[in-house]
Amino acid sequence: MKDTTGFDSESPFNEKLHSLGGKFALLTIFTLVRNHS
Repeated sequence: MKDTTGFDSESPFNEKLHSLGGKFALLTIFTLVRNHS
């Protein structure tokens, strides 16, 4: 199963990359929200 980026979406590396990106995005959003309040 290929996604739009051309990477194999079943590959463990891609899974780790998405997981890391998600955590970074959440951390960034959390920091922004805390700074605004």
